[in-house]
Amino acid sequence: MPAALSEGRISGYCVAEPFGAQSVAAGKGKTLFESHELWEGSLCCGLVLRNDFIKNNPAVVEEFVIEYVNAGLKAESKNKDVKNITAKYLKAEPEVLDLSLEWISYENLRLEEAEYNELVKYMAEMGLSRNPPEYSQFVDNSFIDKVK
Repeated sequence: MPAALSEGRISGYCVAEPFGAQSVAAGKGKTLFESHELWEGSLCCGLVLRNDFIKNNPAVVEEFVIEYVNAGLKAESKNKDVKNITAKYLKAEPEVLDLSLEWISYENLRLEEAEYNELVKYMAEMGLSRNPPEYSQFVDNSFIDKVK
């Protein structure tokens, strides 16, 4: 997407980081809106595990979710260690990572019902999902709630 934008093949895009920051840092694009300006409490990503895995490995899942939450708390500090770890996995230039980390929030990793339902509504409107599961059928915050 950054290449397509800089070449004029597309006029804009909405994407996960660091791809938005790549175009801005390169001087080939500008931010029109951050996701929270368009949708307060917008969802960026989620942790999805299979029911059978959860049922058969509750201790593993609990430990995994604890570490997931701890990683989010650490990432929210956006300190030098976080930037080094992020650079290792995202393989982006430092100025791109700095900009991305400015925009990304790890404060709330819990999926709320209102946010989920809004996402489901948007997905249906765009024809991306015809029969999404109900919140109660798909979301289980019990493990994340144990951490807080």
